[in-house]
Amino acid sequence: MRASLQTRGTSVAAGLCVLALAGCATTQMKSEWRDPNVVGAVLQGQQVLVICQSRDHSLRRICEDQWTMRLQRAGVAGMQSYAIPQFPPDGAADGDAIRSAAERVGAFAVASVQLAPDDLAMVNPAPQVGIGFAGG
Repeated sequence: MRASLQTRGTSVAAGLCVLALAGCATTQMKSEWRDPNVVGAVLQGQQVLVICQSRDHSLRRICEDQWTMRLQRAGVAGMQSYAIPQFPPDGAADGDAIRSAAERVGAFAVASVQLAPDDLAMVNPAPQVGIGFAGG
C-alpha cells in the first residue's frame, strides 16, 4: 500500500512538472495577412513609423525597438512612436493622429501592432452568504 502511494505521488508530481513546463511554451502566430501586391524592395531606403499599442510602457518600447531593429536589418529605417513628441503614451492613437505623426516625421509607411494578453481571465465572483460563529 505504501509503495502504491509513493508511486502515485511520484506520478502526480511528474504530471505537475509536465503541466508547469507546458505553461512555459512559446506563443505562436494565430493568423497573418500579407498584401500580395506589396513588394519587399518598395520599403528599402524609406522610413516606417512603428507603433505598438500596449498599456504596458515597457512592453511597448521593447516591441517598437525589436521591430525597428528588424526593419534596419532589411534596409528600412524604422522610427519608434514613443520617440515622437505628443504621441499618445500607450500608442493608442486614432487614424488622424497616426497620419499626422507619420507626416511630421516623413514616414513612407506605418507598421502598427496591438498587443493584448492572450490568457486574460475575467473573474466575477457571485455574492457569498454564510453563517458563522465567533468565539472570544
